[in-house]
Amino acid sequence: KIAMEEAFHSVGCMITKKDFQKTVGLRIDEVITYWHQEVGWERLSVKDVENLIVQKMIALIEDNGVPLPGVIDTLEYLKSKNIKLGLGTSSYNVLIEAVLNTLGISSVFDVVHSAEDEEFGKPHPAVYLTVAQELAVSTGQTTDQCAMSDHNKIPRSAEDDYSREIVEQRQQFIEQQTGAELDHSKQFSFDPHE
Repeated sequence: KIAMEEAFHSVGCMITKKDFQKTVGLRIDEVITYWHQEVGWERLSVKDVENLIVQKMIALIEDNGVPLPGVIDTLEYLKSKNIKLGLGTSSYNVLIEAVLNTLGISSVFDVVHSAEDEEFGKPHPAVYLTVAQELAVSTGQTTDQCAMSDHNKIPRSAEDDYSREIVEQRQQFIEQQTGAELDHSKQFSFDPHE
């Protein structure tokens, strides 16, 4: 968000962190296109703003990237149990590479896949279905079923996707979908509004 905010401000698009709630989960190109249509700017092209954001993000990741407490231990534990690990994200491949290399976890994942290589970004399930297919894991559902079923929709909020209420709804969703109890992940490591 820091890189996006700086880049958007540099072209006169004075959006705030709260405004980003409208585009949560979208690929960077989709976010830029959305804001260009909503607010507009003339100095740089949409592609130029995209490149500016990506370069700023890479620099921030390389300079400041550290894993959250427990991430490395969790990944190592899962690998020690021979559990296949897949990463599906809307982030660009170059950003995924920067994160994995900076954190030193490139070799941990059996499959890494970006929605950059899909027709649609999140919340469309294609990126996750591709990861599942490459891991040879059955989802038991078709793409249409995953995309259309209210039962499978992760709770989101257009006003504040990081409010305590919506986060609690997502945690309940995960517990219902997986049968697992979330203990440690129910506590914030940092204030998501900062």
